[in-house]
Amino acid sequence: MVADEVFSCGHFTKWILLTKELYVSNYVLVATLVLLSVPSAVLNALVFIVIWQNPSLQTPSNIFLTNLAISDLAVAAVASPLMVTWKLLEIGDTTSNSTCKVAYVGGLITSAFGSFSFFTVTAATVDRHLALRLHLSYTSVVTTRKVVITCGVLLVSSLVLSSLTLIGVTEFTIGVLSSSFVCVFIMNYCYYKIYSVFRHHHTQIQSYQLGASHPESSIPNLRRFRKTVINLLYVLGLYLFLYLPFICAALTREILGDTMFTLSFMNISIAIAFLNSFVNPLVYCWRIKEFRVGIKAILPLRDVFLRMRQCCRVEKKEKIAGLNITGKSFVV
Repeated sequence: MVADEVFSCGHFTKWILLTKELYVSNYVLVATLVLLSVPSAVLNALVFIVIWQNPSLQTPSNIFLTNLAISDLAVAAVASPLMVTWKLLEIGDTTSNSTCKVAYVGGLITSAFGSFSFFTVTAATVDRHLALRLHLSYTSVVTTRKVVITCGVLLVSSLVLSSLTLIGVTEFTIGVLSSSFVCVFIMNYCYYKIYSVFRHHHTQIQSYQLGASHPESSIPNLRRFRKTVINLLYVLGLYLFLYLPFICAALTREILGDTMFTLSFMNISIAIAFLNSFVNPLVYCWRIKEFRVGIKAILPLRDVFLRMRQCCRVEKKEKIAGLNITGKSFVV
């Protein structure tokens, strides 16, 4: 045990020294992670297995979804336990050096996979823009190999960004805000271009008279493409919605410093951000039929339910038959 006066853990020092004041937000964070870690890990593992077992789903665009599933799985299976361990060590042994080490490792891994998810969503948006712009040449330009290499570059970039936590809060905050600005700018540009094409195409459809050739044939599978864009918008919207409190908390902490309020705000915002790993696979199942079918094939819950229902009916009939036999024997 190190005395409070000489204890130092970099930018985690106040987190650890203010443990008693942060007990409510600490317990909220721990409870959230404990409740969500197993379901999140299972759901994202199922998404990965479905893509792995179905060659029809192994497209370049779905590789980005695979990356998101792997990232969310790592958050649930690795980052969440580390965060829980960090908070429990804080509660149990306020100024332990082991607490400081776990805090740094947990913060590093959490920020790495969080930024990796955001970079992946950005790359998936660029992929949709290229699919619309390149038309038939898309499959020859955007190959699986190129997408895998891109994902590797994104992973290295996220590791570099998360390593800024080892330098300081200010450097990490600047890095997060700068990369977020670049990603948001790229996505806004891509979605603007996609929207422009959709609007132009819709105008063409409205201008055509009945019996004329359908302009939608000029862009193959336009409806399917529109659906993939909307699905990606759901994923992006939820990511921004769940991570926005964390961005606000980080800015508040940067302005006001490490106080009970700012650190409590950080704890709650981290808990909200971790919801993203649980929500993403639910969105895939809701919006993409192939994932629903694949997961049902892996987990035939309907068949299990029907078998249980049939067993209950058989048992009920046997009980009724037994009562009838008993009643007849009693009358005799």
